[in-house]
Amino acid sequence: MSVEKLSTTRRNLLIGAGVGGLAGIAFAGSRLVYATPEDFVADMTRRALPDAVIPEGVLQQFAADYVSELKGERLKSLGDLVLLSALVTTPGIEILLGTDERYKNFRRTTVTQFMIKSNFFASDGGKTARLEYYGYLPCGQNPFAQYI
Repeated sequence: MSVEKLSTTRRNLLIGAGVGGLAGIAFAGSRLVYATPEDFVADMTRRALPDAVIPEGVLQQFAADYVSELKGERLKSLGDLVLLSALVTTPGIEILLGTDERYKNFRRTTVTQFMIKSNFFASDGGKTARLEYYGYLPCGQNPFAQYI
């Protein structure tokens, strides 16, 4: 039994780079196949509210409702973000687009919709009571009317 020493030749480096490239393409391709707008919206909302105690399924329910209400240019923009998130992940998008006003507005609008269509404020972010998603504004169209 002989032990061969692995040498660092140009051929071995090229083979290693090729295998690494193929693995990267396969990984990115699998992420593209399984990336959905609902998962992106749920992940973005969870990252925006790190201290909230959000039960399983609540964000998925919100994301499904939110995405179903989007139309036109906003839906197309969300599709572009989903493709980008499949390649660079949601934290990567935060780094890349964190200063873009359109992205910040989209993120702020999405998170605000979740907060006012759930009992987020009444339950102190899920800390004092179980966080529930209603799917509508419980106080009508004006979210501040319940405080009057």
